[in-house]
Amino acid sequence: MSKEPTSVAQTLSLLQQAEAVSVDTKVRIQHPDWTTLRAEVNRILTHSSAAMPDPMQADPMPSHRAHTERIQHT
Repeated sequence: MSKEPTSVAQTLSLLQQAEAVSVDTKVRIQHPDWTTLRAEVNRILTHSSAAMPDPMQADPMPSHRAHTERIQHT
């Protein structure tokens, strides 16, 4: 892998899009000189999970509900 920052960023972006890389591996690639990565990986994972909706609270079929409501009102 190239060490150019733009090339590394593009490679990591492609790996992320393909869901082919872990957060730990991305941090290791981005910061090969770091010896302790766990804190950064934990911060990233905490931030990422905070941005994701709780699947247990989400409406599982919002389009189906809207369709059913339209039928009931006609």
